[in-house]
Formats: sequence, C-alpha cells, structure tokens
Amino acid sequence: MEARKISNTSEEFLTWLTVEKRFAQSSIISYRSRLKCFVRDVGDIELDKFSMEHIFKLKQILHQRENSEVFIGVCLACIKGLLKYYRDHYSAQLQINPDLITIPKRPRREVVFLTNFEIKRFRESINIKLLTGLRFRTLVETFLGTGMRISEALSLNRDSIDFQTKECLVIGKGSKQRTVFFSDDAIYWIKKYLERRTDRHEALFVTTGKEGAKKRLTNQDNTRRC
Repeated sequence: MEARKISNTSEEFLTWLTVEKRFAQSSIISYRSRLKCFVRDVGDIELDKFSMEHIFKLKQILHQRENSEVFIGVCLACIKGLLKYYRDHYSAQLQINPDLITIPKRPRREVVFLTNFEIKRFRESINIKLLTGLRFRTLVETFLGTGMRISEALSLNRDSIDFQTKECLVIGKGSKQRTVFFSDDAIYWIKKYLERRTDRHEALFVTTGKEGAKKRLTNQDNTRRC
C-alpha cells in the first residue's frame, strides 16, 4: 500500500472540506496553495512520520520571509486540519498530536469606515462601459447592499437570488446557512450585469479562463485584471 503523504492525501482532504464542512471555494484554493507550499519548503512528509520538528521548520521559514501572523495562522491551520483528517478517517497513530499545534491569534484590526461622500466617489469612479467594470460595480453594490462576505458573494449562482423577494440563502462562516436581503440598488445592478452577459455559466460573477471559457470569479482573480 502506498504510504500516505501530504501530496497524495491533500485532494481527498480538500474534497472532504468542500462536501462535509461546506468550505467556500476561495478557502479551498487557499488551502491547496498552502499545502503545495509546505511540500515545496518542508518536504512531502509521510503523515505517519510527521513530527513537531516539521512544524517548527515551517514556522522558521515563514518568519524568515516576514509573513504576517494571519498568513502563518492559515498555513498552520491547513496542515493541522490535514493531520486531524488523516488521524480520524484512517485511525492512524501519529507521532504528533495535531491538537497541540497552536495557531497564532489574529491581531485586532481597527475598523475604518468610508463616508457616504467617499462611497459615492468610489462608485462613480468605476468605468461600467467595460463588462469587467460593470461586473466590479455590481460586486461592489452587492457588498454594500447585503453585507455579504466576498466568499459568499462569489459563490452565488444566477438562480440563487429570488428577485421577487430580493433575498437568497448563503452558506456563511462556520458552515451556517443564513438569509441575505438585497437592496434595490444591488438588485438593479445585478440585473444590469446579467443583461450584458452573453454566456450561460451558472455563476453570478464570472471571468474568462485560460482557454477562453467562462469560469466562476474567485477572490484571487480580483487581485489582477481578469
């Protein structure tokens, strides 16, 4: 039987997070990236032989790169989750107790609010002549008009929204389902954006993939021109 390593267990773990834990697609993409980085930097460790020394090595590398505590926390949470998954689903006897892997606390952030005037100027600065600009304006209006998290908004499908009652159900943080209500402005821009779309992709917000086909917009896409 092939030894269970990070590389040949990762996708199984990520599928379990998607199906059973209802993780957002953006979280799955982030976890996949962190696991690949771990293999690159620390090694493709056999899970049965995983030790606290590997965790210390990871922390050392991340601190040397001056990564933030938030980034380090996500990396540790990712590998901790993988180890717990392997232990619980394969009745494995690990050298390390995953519960002893400590995740650094996130520093409290100061909340900065935009004034109504600043929001108005921001809205008006978006060029909606381009479809990408119209999509961005629609995304902004969705945030402003619902209070959704970005992962929730990007997970929406065309048929997620009841345009009559101006509401939809989303799976939020902690895999909890909740009802979200849309403002009139948000509904207006969503309809305007969908009217300009010529594709039939189910996702509410889409971008163009490498081969020219439409795909769901991700948080990573929002950091570059797409």
